[in-house]
Amino acid sequence: MAGPPLDDSHPFAAPEADARRVVLLDWAETRDVGALWSPDDARWATQRARAQGGDFRVARARHAAQRLGERDDRLAKFLQPGPWSPGWVLLAAALGLALGLLTDRLGGQQLNLLALPLWWVLGLQLLAYTVLLALALRGRRLGNAPHWRLTQRVLAPRGRGRAAQVQAHWWRLSLPLQAARAALLWHAGLIGLNLGLIAGLYLRALGLEILIGWESTYLDAAQVQRLANVVLAPAAALTGMTVPDVAPLRHGALQGPAALAADWLHLLAATVALVTVPRLLLALHAGLRSWRLARHLPLAVGSGPGD
Repeated sequence: MAGPPLDDSHPFAAPEADARRVVLLDWAETRDVGALWSPDDARWATQRARAQGGDFRVARARHAAQRLGERDDRLAKFLQPGPWSPGWVLLAAALGLALGLLTDRLGGQQLNLLALPLWWVLGLQLLAYTVLLALALRGRRLGNAPHWRLTQRVLAPRGRGRAAQVQAHWWRLSLPLQAARAALLWHAGLIGLNLGLIAGLYLRALGLEILIGWESTYLDAAQVQRLANVVLAPAAALTGMTVPDVAPLRHGALQGPAALAADWLHLLAATVALVTVPRLLLALHAGLRSWRLARHLPLAVGSGPGD
């Protein structure tokens, strides 16, 4: 070990590029790295940082990172900007859009009101909203939730090499930033998925006569009507439409007289749109949080050796 470990009792924040340098130095000074970083190197970095002025920890990390990068090309590569790009958000949304269009195609030209693929998609999203609300009521941040810690353990680099160790150390210390970016990609993908579902409904209806009906072993028309009234009530209020009578639709699109689905498509599209609104707010929050953390990332490290 090149010097005494950094004191975790003095947290501070830095832009992502400087944070990477601080994490690299923290790794070098809390592990036995041999000749890669010696006590003489630690004193040299301290003297240079004091002479330079400004933020001591950032300045010291910059000098140390330059020397460490010169001694190991893999560490120099770690100091380069990470793979994150805002373009990933657009890619996630585009992939979600494509998946939404594909999911909608599973419905075919004849729709069973009780077995639409979008019900599963919307149901899972509502379940996710419930989990997020429960976490918020318990006062827990998403980045501290168990599944995010599990994600970190799964995705964090493994290996005994220096580069893998430094990268894993970075993942541990920058978990809030990684969680915010992952959340942003997740929300963007689901927004694209929902838009794909809406687009798919109307694109299919432009070229096909969409028929709708329903059938059930256990539910009768009155029960299905109550269910439709409850599920589609927000969409009906938004559009000013009334939920149509389901009784004439029993087996309508499946084996009996045709039942056009125009009004139902409007209500279904409005329902998907309403479910998307909270997702837009969550994406905005994740985007702002990731932007803020990339410019001011808190790190639980100290100033390092002082001599």
